[in-house]
Amino acid sequence: MNGGRRESNEKEDQSKASSSVIGKPFHSTIAGLKCIELQTGNDPRGTMILLHGYGANAKDLESVATILATQIPAMRFIIPQAPIQLQPGMPSYAWWELDVASLMAKAAISGPDALFVGQSPDVATHTTDLLKDVIEHEKRIFQIPNHRIVVGGFSQGSWLATNVALQLKTLGALVVYSGVL
Repeated sequence: MNGGRRESNEKEDQSKASSSVIGKPFHSTIAGLKCIELQTGNDPRGTMILLHGYGANAKDLESVATILATQIPAMRFIIPQAPIQLQPGMPSYAWWELDVASLMAKAAISGPDALFVGQSPDVATHTTDLLKDVIEHEKRIFQIPNHRIVVGGFSQGSWLATNVALQLKTLGALVVYSGVL
C-alpha cells in the first residue's frame, strides 16, 4: 500500500518537473513577423511578447527570455523581429523608421526635451496591427486569454508595447525597458 502512494508521488514530481522544462528557442513566423519562440512546459498558461529596440533584432532579447523562462513556469515567450531592415546585410531592424540625424540636430538646437514634441509615430500603425495579430494568434492557437498576455519592449519596442497595451486595455501586464513616454 505504501508503495502505491510513493509511485503516485513520484508521478506528481515528474509532472511538476516536466512543466518547468525549458524548451530550446526556435524560429517561426507569426502574423508575417519572423519570431524567436521559447516555451516552458507542455501546457502554456500565459505568453510574454518581447519587442527589441531601434537598430537591434530579435536575437538581442533571446537571453532575456531564456532567463525569464527559468523563473516562470508554463509560459510562452515570443520575440518578434521588427519588419524594417535598416541597412541591407546588417542585422539591425526598426518597428518604424526614424530620421536620427534630424532628431540629433533638433536636440542640439533646442535641447533633449525637444526631441519628443509632436512625436507621435503614426507610421507605427502597421506594426501596431502586426503586434495585435501576434496576440490574436496566441489567443486562437494556445487559448491564452488577454489577461495572461504580457507585452514588453526595449526603447522603440517599449513604445510599441505601450501603444498596444493602451489600445487593448485588458492585457495582463506591460513591461517597459528604457522607454521614453
